[in-house]
Amino acid sequence: MVGNPVPVLIVVDVVETRDQRGEYELAIHGAAIQIVRLTASLSMLHQRLAGRESGATLMPFETRAAELTALMDERHVESVLFSVFSVVQFFALGG
Repeated sequence: MVGNPVPVLIVVDVVETRDQRGEYELAIHGAAIQIVRLTASLSMLHQRLAGRESGATLMPFETRAAELTALMDERHVESVLFSVFSVVQFFALGG
C-alpha cells in the first residue's frame, strides 16, 4: 500500500505532552492527528487496576494513575475528551 493513504489509524498510547503529539505528526506525515482522552474517576481507575494488578505491583500503578490524571488535566493535550462513568468488562468468547 505504498503511496495509498490510510483512512484511520488507531494508536493506543499515553500522550503526556504537546511535543509527543508532534512526534506522531512527524512520524505519520500528512496525517490529521486527533488525541482522544478517556477520563474516569480515580476510584474507577483504581478498580480497573486492581482487576489486572496485585500485590506489590498495584501501588505504583495507582500512584502513576493519579499523577497522569493531574498532568493531563493541566496540559490539555487531547483533541477530544470522553468521560467514562462505569466499568465495562469484556470476556473472551469460546474456550
